[in-house]
Amino acid sequence: MIHGQNGQTMRYYSLEQFYEDMPILAGKIISEIKYSDKDYDYLYPILRGGLAVALELSKYLKIPLTDDLNDRDKSKILIAEDLIDSGITRQEYKDYDFACIHVKQRTKETATYHIHDVGNEWIDYWWEKK
Repeated sequence: MIHGQNGQTMRYYSLEQFYEDMPILAGKIISEIKYSDKDYDYLYPILRGGLAVALELSKYLKIPLTDDLNDRDKSKILIAEDLIDSGITRQEYKDYDFACIHVKQRTKETATYHIHDVGNEWIDYWWEKK
């Protein structure tokens, strides 16, 4: 058994899994846009893990990335992240819609869009490899 930080079981999230999941995540977002009044002008990546997610979603959604949240309509920006772990980062962006790959079940925070609910395991993403 592989253990990550604080003795947690570790799950490796591969590039292949990422490429399988991104069309699904994008599809959820596109479906919501199609059947609601939501429409996003920008993706804002949370560094570091959200950058890969935002870059890939940008291709599917055909919207650019931004690094500036000032003077922009919060309803027009979609925050991109790899996971909601403790919920601290999600709380920092609570006024924005939020897209991520994983949400840990232990948190009370939610994502507007996500793919996987996970337990308390440590997720080792392919972009974290040295």
